[in-house]
Amino acid sequence: MNKREALNILEKISDEGYYQIIWEGYDWYKNNLEPALKTIGDYPEEHASLLAESWFALGWSFYELDAPLKATACYHKAVEFDTAHSESYRELANCLHKVGQYEQALNYVIKARELDPDDDFAIEQQEEIESSMEQDEEPYYVEDDLGWACSELMAEDKMDQVNKLIKGRRKTEFLVIRARCYSAQKEHKKYLNTLRSIINRGTFFDWTYQEWFYLNAHLYNKLSFWKTMLEMVPLLGSESVFETYQSLSDNHHGNSSTRIKREAVCLFHVYRLEQNVEGILKLHQNYPDWKELKDVANELMPPGISGTSMPG
Repeated sequence: MNKREALNILEKISDEGYYQIIWEGYDWYKNNLEPALKTIGDYPEEHASLLAESWFALGWSFYELDAPLKATACYHKAVEFDTAHSESYRELANCLHKVGQYEQALNYVIKARELDPDDDFAIEQQEEIESSMEQDEEPYYVEDDLGWACSELMAEDKMDQVNKLIKGRRKTEFLVIRARCYSAQKEHKKYLNTLRSIINRGTFFDWTYQEWFYLNAHLYNKLSFWKTMLEMVPLLGSESVFETYQSLSDNHHGNSSTRIKREAVCLFHVYRLEQNVEGILKLHQNYPDWKELKDVANELMPPGISGTSMPG
C-alpha cells in the first residue's frame, strides 16, 4: 500500500468515525485499515493528528465490539501520537471503568478533564467512576464472562481459540459466537448451518455490531444469507443492531414496526440478488420514498422504463 492510498483510508476514518469501521467490516480492517496505520505510522511527525484520530476511531470500534481491552490498546496508541488527545484519555477511563480498574480509570478521566474542562461526558464519567469506587461496585465486565473473553480473542484474530473455548456449548449466545467465528474464517457453509441452528432453537437474542463487523462480503452478497436473516428477524431483540437506510428511516418512520422494516430490508436484498422486478415493485408500494429501493428498481427495469416513475 502506497502512502496516498493509506492517507485516503485514514482520512475517511477520521471523517466518518468508528461507525464506518464497523460497517466496512473485519476483512476491510485487516486488509486496508491495519496496513494504512502501519504505512502512515512511519510518518509520525507529519501525520500525528490523523494517526491519533484514526487510532481513536479504531478504539471506539472495538469498544462497541465488546472488546474494551483491545480498545484500551488503541487509545494508548492514539495518545502516543497526540499526548493532548483528551477524548482518548476519557475513553481509556471508560474502558478501564467497565473492567473494574477504577483507580486507573479515575486517573485518566482527571487527565481528560485537565485537557478539556468543558467535556460534559468526562465530568459525568468521573462521577460514575467515583461512585463505583465508593460503593465497591462489580464491574460491567467480569473475569468469568465467557462472552467477553471470546470478544477479546476475536479482536486479536484468535478465532481458533474461541472455537475451542465454546466447544460443546449449545446455548444461543454461544451459537451466535460460533457463527461469528465461522464468518470471519470464511467457513460459509458452517456459518449458515449455525444460523439455522439458532433459528431452530427459537430463543430471542440481540444481533449486535459484532455480527455485522465479522460478516464477510461474500456472505453479505449471498442470497441464502438474506433468506436466513428473514427467518431470523422474529427472534431479534429490541436492542439488536440491524442494517437500515437513511431514506427508509426518515421517510417511513411511522408506518411500520421495527420488525416489519427489518423484514423489508431482508426482502430488499433477496429481490435485489434474485433480480426480482415484481418483488421490488411490490416492496415499493409500501415504501415509495426509499431511495435505494428506487435505485435498484431503475437498474432492474427493462430499457425504456424507469423505476422512478413507479406509482408513489
